Amino acid sequence: MRFNTAKILQKATKQILELWMKNQLVDFSLREDLMSSGISPRETGML
Repeated sequence: MRFNTAKILQKATKQILELWMKNQLVDFSLREDLMSSGISPRETGML
């Protein structure tokens, strides 16, 4: 049961991060913030 819960949480966390990254890339002002944070879209597999 613990394994299933951990797996579900990992998947949900990944989906949330991917959605956040997509939204950051769509909005120019957010994209600037994303780039200044040092996270590259290439590193996350978004490009």
